[in-house]
Amino acid sequence: MSDATQMDAAQLDAAAVASYQKNAQAFTRFPLDKIRFEVQSIDGKKTAFPQLYVDGKQETGLTHVVPFSKILFVKFGPNGNLHQARGYAPGTIDEPKDAEQQFTISNRALSGEGLNTLTDNYFAWLSGIEGKLIDHILANLDSYPALKKKYGNLLSGDQKIARELLASGISKSTRASKAPEEGKPIRNYIAEEKLMSLKQKLYVKALPDRLQNARPRTEIDGEALKQGLVRRHIPLFNANGQEINVNESALKNFDIVSTQLTLNGTLYDIGSNVGFGLRKNIRSIVYLRSTKTANAGRAPPVAVEAPSA
Repeated sequence: MSDATQMDAAQLDAAAVASYQKNAQAFTRFPLDKIRFEVQSIDGKKTAFPQLYVDGKQETGLTHVVPFSKILFVKFGPNGNLHQARGYAPGTIDEPKDAEQQFTISNRALSGEGLNTLTDNYFAWLSGIEGKLIDHILANLDSYPALKKKYGNLLSGDQKIARELLASGISKSTRASKAPEEGKPIRNYIAEEKLMSLKQKLYVKALPDRLQNARPRTEIDGEALKQGLVRRHIPLFNANGQEINVNESALKNFDIVSTQLTLNGTLYDIGSNVGFGLRKNIRSIVYLRSTKTANAGRAPPVAVEAPSA
């Protein structure tokens, strides 16, 4: 890559960061002291979950935009990870109902070496929200029977120790990059790197009326419809705000994107696996650029009229 191209990339990144900071959904617009959790009962069920609220807003959850960041471990495209290796088990993912869109957000610098300060601050903000969730669970343990059964007797003593114990059970949003083993260096390893993995089902079950009105965007969509599934469409836009056609919407490792998410509290009780954390619903993605010369220029900005799903 030439110096001129590097300069152009740096200027593009700087413009994107400046634009993000003016965005009404930037995470910096939602101070931690305005965010709270309340016990939310589910109609017809004995269970409840921690509902996230933002002071001054009527809607539940927190829809916001993640800063422009590099992404890694990407399996995002027209078919997600369908027909790809499972990674955690032998074989491939061959059924639409099992397919997902996946990618991991990194706090690596957008251009050059070092860290992306804005993404680093975003990760710290998420950690602050998780702290609020821990405090909420601790104060309302009786409202969450599965967690009370798991932690109840252990949380009856010193509150500081109780909080630390409960904090050890949360599904954290971010993790540290895996350090290389001795004698096995990892290419491009950054000691201070933090990662946030995102994944979302490619298809979901739908009621008959929605199935009847659904219009397939891809060949696989047509197969999924026959199984009672519809695409959980994640719009991908270019930097000019044009939606990229689904069939051209593949992302690659080290692309720079900004992701719109909705956060809420969640509990899970699957067999003996009981825990809590933040649920992240991917709403849309803005693709800025590729940082790999070989991928530059792909994913053309094809404007489309998105069909109703």
